[in-house]
Amino acid sequence: MTNDVTDADRACGLNGRVVEAAAIEALLDSGIRVTRGNALGDVTLRIRFSTLHFSALDVCVSSTHVDIQTWGSVAAAYTRQVVRAWVALDEVGTLISSGRREHPLRLAREVRELTERVATHIRLANQ
Repeated sequence: MTNDVTDADRACGLNGRVVEAAAIEALLDSGIRVTRGNALGDVTLRIRFSTLHFSALDVCVSSTHVDIQTWGSVAAAYTRQVVRAWVALDEVGTLISSGRREHPLRLAREVRELTERVATHIRLANQ
């Protein structure tokens, strides 16, 4: 599941499908089953990126985060009431910059690498 693509993302040639495909490929290559459709299922991989395009230099900079979340029961420190909320199980991120033409491929590679890190954390936690 990716965030909405902004005008700055589009100016840098980015779209959610390419980024999502890189993450799914990394999960499948790591032996993790991927189901689609219900974004609010048991466990959700979330990909977030925010991009700036510096037109004078034709350079793009993206802050990129990959996290895995699930529903959990939590209680805030100031109350005893337990509520269901999204709980982040793992999160990794990076900041990348590259020329506008190279940026889509660079972001896809970074999302793949970040997703591989999350997949490794999942495997280690389930040993």
